[in-house]
Amino acid sequence: MINIRAYCLIWLLGSHSVLFLNAELVTYTPPQTANLTKAELYYETSLPSTNGVIVLVPGMNGDGRILVSEKAWLEFATTRGLALVGVSFASPPSLLYGNPAKGYYYPEQGSGEALIAGLRKIYGNDVRILLYGFSGGAQFGSRFAELYPDRMLGWAAYSASFWKAPVSANLTTSPGIVACGEFDAERYGPSFAYFQQGRRKDARWTWVS
Repeated sequence: MINIRAYCLIWLLGSHSVLFLNAELVTYTPPQTANLTKAELYYETSLPSTNGVIVLVPGMNGDGRILVSEKAWLEFATTRGLALVGVSFASPPSLLYGNPAKGYYYPEQGSGEALIAGLRKIYGNDVRILLYGFSGGAQFGSRFAELYPDRMLGWAAYSASFWKAPVSANLTTSPGIVACGEFDAERYGPSFAYFQQGRRKDARWTWVS
């Protein structure tokens, strides 16, 4: 799985040599947000935000410390002058998949501003964002990129079982990747359909499988 993850962001920024780094994580907890049972950001202290920050969002209610501690992401950030942040947001599944749907998948409901405010607190400015989201993180990330296009360097959304159809003119602002494994039968069709919806609106997206 890490190969397709790394490929997504390497494609966005271009290839460089690789260095090695040990993670030194600090936790920041944003202010309480409605419909979130957990909101924590884990950031690597030795990496400067010279060129922006990589934000890693795991699957549904996942632990961002796992992604941000992986050597491939540390190498990637180090060689590109990027800071590194792992997100741990959580909401009850009954809200995430309810009708109407609520929770952190939907950044317009508060989770997006929680991330923006948290990054501002950590780095002292409105640092540009290169966002990678997997499954539930892809739900959040694709909507976040559409909601905050001026904050994005680029984004990659990897493998979700359903997507909100893109509607905004902001789709043309930042480059994005929609990706899914060919043998992921549950997610492949919805992910490719979402990609096609964006391309019909002239979104600057690439499909990776």
